[in-house]
Amino acid sequence: MEFGVVARWWVFFGVLLVAGLPVASRLLPDAPDRGASVAMPLSLVVVTLATLWVGQVAYGQLVVGAVFVAVLAAAAWLARGGVEIPRKPLLEVVGVFTVAFVFLIVVRAWADGVQPGGGEQFLDFGLLQALDRAGQLPPRDMWFAGERVVYYYGGQLMASIGAHLTDTAPRFAYEPALAGVYAMGCTAAYGLASTIAAGNGGEGRPVGVPTAIGGAGVA
Repeated sequence: MEFGVVARWWVFFGVLLVAGLPVASRLLPDAPDRGASVAMPLSLVVVTLATLWVGQVAYGQLVVGAVFVAVLAAAAWLARGGVEIPRKPLLEVVGVFTVAFVFLIVVRAWADGVQPGGGEQFLDFGLLQALDRAGQLPPRDMWFAGERVVYYYGGQLMASIGAHLTDTAPRFAYEPALAGVYAMGCTAAYGLASTIAAGNGGEGRPVGVPTAIGGAGVA
């Protein structure tokens, strides 16, 4: 197992968490964790959409890095007055994500990797390789030589962005990207459950209907 790759991706998701807190805390101000449980997917979606738009002109590690720095700068500007996130819920979010992330990494370490019986694994891996070689979006279609992909590739683009930012070869990026998506889903579900519990008389401030609906939608 490439432990260095796993560690870099964990740090990458941690940076996404910090970058997403200023926006998440404004969207879900009365949630127990102030939106920390959905900060990672929120910031990842922002980075991916921005990269998708810029990528119509140029794509690659430098472009992805520039977009990511711009998003971090915007997050820092939004956080200039401070971001109030309770420490305990924030640590819980980090803990849940880490446990889920490591769990699926271990599961995938014992799996057979990308193989014919793995459903769409060949498609996912092929698109990830095509994105790694792409100088512009959409990437070249690995099954239709000379043409560009006319299929959706948002999830693979997220994985490719992570691979560029962590300097991970595509053959290693598939597994930590998969584990990260799984862990973000677990973390969002945990945050949603905490919000529902608080709204039903648990500890903390009452949760308003907009936050409950918004948290469920994001999760």
